[in-house]
Amino acid sequence: MDPLTTALSTIPEATSKKKRKRSSSDSDKRGPNFTSGEVEKLKTEYERRKSILKAKFSSSITHTVKNNQWKQITAEVNKVGTHNRTYEQIKRKWENIQSEIKNKLADEYSASKRKKTGGGEATGHDPTPEDDRMIAIIGETAIFGIEGGIDSSQVPGKT
Repeated sequence: MDPLTTALSTIPEATSKKKRKRSSSDSDKRGPNFTSGEVEKLKTEYERRKSILKAKFSSSITHTVKNNQWKQITAEVNKVGTHNRTYEQIKRKWENIQSEIKNKLADEYSASKRKKTGGGEATGHDPTPEDDRMIAIIGETAIFGIEGGIDSSQVPGKT
């Protein structure tokens, strides 16, 4: 047996072929999915408070003020749901909702701008009333970008 094999055989991790199971703790467990009522309440409460939550930080709009708004949203969502959510979970869910709607609408928008193979009419879908509501909450620029904007990776003279 060569010296490297001998040295490795003394290390338990190197000789064991079994995968170690992680001990499960409460932090590893997923919470239940958000109900449609919780999601709707989250959208409504965010919409009511968006002027503060989307505002730039200033002497009157501080991190504490914004966190207190999220805590109030959390309290309202928890009144509707059966599972007590933390405000971090609520914020994360809102980020996921925004991401999903941005992806969905951006994909549909770009599909409506493309022509079919052979030059046929583009096939895009009109936004639903719920899509229109989310556009109003999030903002068109956040979803579709700046009209006439330039992709910096396509600027002439740049390599």
